[in-house]
Amino acid sequence: EMTDAAFNLFLNNDGAFRLRSAHMGGSLYMHAIGERYDVRSTFTGQKLQAVLGENTTPPLDIDVAQAGIFDIASRNITLDIFELRVAKGDHVRLAGELKHSLTINLDTDGVTHTGVSTQDASQADWMLTVYDISVAELRQWGAVFGWNGLRGIRTGQLGGIVTASSRDNGTALDLNTRLTISNVRMASADKSSDRAPLKFAND
Repeated sequence: EMTDAAFNLFLNNDGAFRLRSAHMGGSLYMHAIGERYDVRSTFTGQKLQAVLGENTTPPLDIDVAQAGIFDIASRNITLDIFELRVAKGDHVRLAGELKHSLTINLDTDGVTHTGVSTQDASQADWMLTVYDISVAELRQWGAVFGWNGLRGIRTGQLGGIVTASSRDNGTALDLNTRLTISNVRMASADKSSDRAPLKFAND
């Protein structure tokens, strides 16, 4: 278990920006087999919020889990599991998962795996799924981090996927987004033109 003050000290957050939560905790497990270490860790934050001045994000429950192996002889780190879950109550907002094992060599700063394209979400290194986040929530997050986008949209919901894959021996990262804002109603629309919600897609 970790206090807010200890967590912010660990992240080196200054007084202007900080994180707070109802409860934070986690675990770290390491088991040595010769020169190989089995490493597993978890982190849980309940009702976690980012605070900057008078702006505060909506409270969210965050769970992170990792599992992998560190080989001292080869200096390879192999990630088998890296999962992220962000929820508000029973509604999952974000879910991320590693799609296959990923090996990182600490000597060469390289990532070793079969080369794939992020255009195929099932073959990407890591995939993040976005589940119907409201425009109002996005604005609250944006206010904390200095982003003022989506001003012209009164209501709407963001959903889709973001995939990431490394290439060129780990020196470059390919990102692919397939995001949609649905049930959009524009702030400037009059009643006659606002009868049917709009939909915007980005791929």
